[in-house]
Amino acid sequence: MSASTASSFLKLGLNLEYLRGIASVSDLAGRNLDPFPFLRENQPSQRYAAVRVVTVLRSLFASLESLNLKKSLEVAEGFRPMLAEVETYLGKASNPDVVTLLDHFADKLIRIADDVAASVKEEAGAK
Repeated sequence: MSASTASSFLKLGLNLEYLRGIASVSDLAGRNLDPFPFLRENQPSQRYAAVRVVTVLRSLFASLESLNLKKSLEVAEGFRPMLAEVETYLGKASNPDVVTLLDHFADKLIRIADDVAASVKEEAGAK
């Protein structure tokens, strides 16, 4: 495996792990985290802004295409309508940097990311 291929697989893996780690922000609404500023910075609302998720999804598609992982790219197609929906919403938002994902949306992203990760593992192992 060439260094560029290994680097591409590393980037792909990092993107998938990021998506698989998405969590919703719904549970934070009733909690006061002011006494714990470092804990607040590590909450999903800080880590999983919709703008960042869009960037990761674009990078994921680029990695799958450059590595020619056709089966995995087919599995990842489930992301495309979601990506389009988020991009449209962000385009209309007055402050896109504060937009976070809704629970059901985040859960669906996680399920697709799990499926893509399994497909990449299978497909890369076959090469």
